[in-house]
Amino acid sequence: MKETIDLHQPTMRVLKILECVDRNPQGLSLTEISKTIGSPKSTIYPILNTLLENGYLKLNRFNNYVIGLKTFQIGLSYSANLGGIDIIRKEMIDIVDECKEICQLGMLVGDQVYYLEKVEPDQAIKILSYTGKYMPAYCTGLGKALLSFLDNKEIEKMYDGFKFEKFTEKTITNIKELLKEVENVRKIGFAYDNQEAMLHASCIAVPINMNTGYKLALSVTYPIFRGTEEKINSIKTNLKSKAKLIEEISKIHKIEIS
Repeated sequence: MKETIDLHQPTMRVLKILECVDRNPQGLSLTEISKTIGSPKSTIYPILNTLLENGYLKLNRFNNYVIGLKTFQIGLSYSANLGGIDIIRKEMIDIVDECKEICQLGMLVGDQVYYLEKVEPDQAIKILSYTGKYMPAYCTGLGKALLSFLDNKEIEKMYDGFKFEKFTEKTITNIKELLKEVENVRKIGFAYDNQEAMLHASCIAVPINMNTGYKLALSVTYPIFRGTEEKINSIKTNLKSKAKLIEEISKIHKIEIS
């Protein structure tokens, strides 16, 4: 029987604050943080001041709390030890060399995609992105690929009462459409985002079932004006090949992601 560990609640509040702010790069006010983590403003205000004073948080130009330099430095130190990411990155570089478009790696955190890694092409016009960001799973190729690991009941529970934000005219706005797309991923092995998260950009993604238990997804995103049939076929071929290779590598080498 697993031993129950009593967690230190004041420390948990600090962690919840950092996680909350990290998921909202635009910044959050004291009131917004209080509502999000379910703690009174009077309780978290001293914690926020302490994090500010020590550089773990900072205030942006709107006086909202955002991640500070100290937290960012810790993140970089952690990333430096992610040997598994380095292994996968080598395969991502190959994809970019072949497809000449940005390649990204993600994992599911709640109903969001967390972007673990990216490799950019040498293109004058390219899709802008960054590691460490979160995006909704329902409107991204990576997200749909990751949702394909869940059964429909789990997805329905995740989106019960959820308000689908419409990023573009093509964004999915209901659970019925989402389940249909996820089922298609299970059938064909590819997930698509056709200008759902961003206008003028499309994405193709594949799920990766790691032997170590991690569920990841790999994607290539491209401006629609470069989306020729030849380009799309190249992207699908490379993604499918590399996903299979990464899964095979994970059977030989223990790839740790978190």
